[in-house]
Amino acid sequence: MWKVIVLLSYRVLALLVVLGPIVINYLTNGSLDVTTNRNDLVTAFVYVPLISLLLSFIAIYIDGKVVDLLNKIKQLSPNIHTAFNNKVISPLKLSPYLNCKFC
Repeated sequence: MWKVIVLLSYRVLALLVVLGPIVINYLTNGSLDVTTNRNDLVTAFVYVPLISLLLSFIAIYIDGKVVDLLNKIKQLSPNIHTAFNNKVISPLKLSPYLNCKFC
């Protein structure tokens, strides 16, 4: 349960960081009208999406690291619920007459 909470809180924080430049651009420039100069248009349509794209790539990379870390912590810590339910699932036994290359 705590793994889901940590991962969800990270993803919400990453979403806020990625959307930050877009919101700041909208608040500072407002809506773009015909009378805006060229620098505002370049900022609005080139720099802000590139910064957001860069931040999203960084967030995806860090997300993978967080998931790996949480999986490693899960493997190292004993799980109480599975200690009581030690059920071993036997592998599927196929017929010797079945010659499937993909099985």
